[in-house]
Amino acid sequence: MWNLCGRPRDGLINKVRLESKCKYKLAMKEEALFHNMDYDDELSILYLMKDTNKFWTDWNFLNDTR
Repeated sequence: MWNLCGRPRDGLINKVRLESKCKYKLAMKEEALFHNMDYDDELSILYLMKDTNKFWTDWNFLNDTR
């Protein structure tokens, strides 16, 4: 819609564009945070269950992807 309106730098259309962009970036950051928290929980459970093979496999996978 912003493109169709000639890419305005002010006004209602630009305000909606900027708010949408901000919400999108915030959602991406939150999703990354929740993903990391879930992964940390999984590692904690493996550690507490003393499943060392699976723990170290997941730990190494995590370090390779970061």
